[in-house]
Order: sequence, then structure tokens, then C-alpha cells
Amino acid sequence: YNAQKDTFDRRTFRVVGPGKLPGEGGAACVIATDAAADNANPVKLWLDATGGILRMDVPGGLTMTRSSKAEVVKAFPKATRQAPR
Repeated sequence: YNAQKDTFDRRTFRVVGPGKLPGEGGAACVIATDAAADNANPVKLWLDATGGILRMDVPGGLTMTRSSKAEVVKAFPKATRQAPR
């Protein structure tokens, strides 16, 4: 849903197939892409067996990876407070 336009935007989600996470000893995963429009560069996703995101590469160079709470606290020691629900 696009709140700015008050409408639903069509997206193209495509399952590419089985693969491995990038890096040495990459875990088995499912690779998929997600594009906001037919002419948009797609986001590349590496998914676990339940569909959870393991890694996401966004056009423009940003890479996001799944992290445990311990990994986040180690990298950002002040990030110990949980957001309000």
C-alpha cells in the first residue's frame, strides 16, 4: 500500500530458486527478487526455509543482514533499550 498516493502499488516478487548466502561457507537459502515497478531495479533477497530474510541487497549498494540481539548490542552498545510497542 502506498499511503502517499492512497492506492496499492503493484510489485513484482520473483522466486529465483535455491542458492547459497554470499561468503565463505554460505548457508543454503532461497533467492528471490522484489521490484517496485516493471522498470525498477529489483531488491535481491536471500531467504531461509521459512521465508525469513537472511540478507537483502538494495539497488544503490545498501546490504542488510539478519543479526541477533547480541550482535546488535556488540556493534551498538547503547542500543539496549527496546522500542515501545
